[in-house]
Amino acid sequence: MSAAIDALATRISVCEHGQGATEEVTTLKSTIAMLRSYVDQLKFTDMSMIFGMVEIPDVPKMPPATIGDEGRVEEAADPESEAETNKEILEVAEEASYDGLTETEDIMVDVVVHASLANTPLDAPSVVVVPFEVTPGTEA
Repeated sequence: MSAAIDALATRISVCEHGQGATEEVTTLKSTIAMLRSYVDQLKFTDMSMIFGMVEIPDVPKMPPATIGDEGRVEEAADPESEAETNKEILEVAEEASYDGLTETEDIMVDVVVHASLANTPLDAPSVVVVPFEVTPGTEA
């Protein structure tokens, strides 16, 4: 805004030199001087004084993301519904735990079987045979 006022003042100065001082030019000069003083006042004005202090809350209240979220909040507030929901959650958790234990047991059995197979030699006999020499004509 200040740049526009300065440009206008420069144009008036050029016109004044070319045509001489007229009443219109003098009026424009006084208007420009007044506008400059307004701009200077606005530059040094604290805007918070004009609009007042705006208090920003520490935690803004967030609206639910969807309409369905509001219904879920209302349902959870009902004690019967909340107890039923808790029971369903517990059943799902127990089932998942049981499935997890079963999988863990299967894995442990597989590990033991593989380990025992790895420790068992396949090409060596399972019974140790010690050869002995029999000398003809000698009785034991």
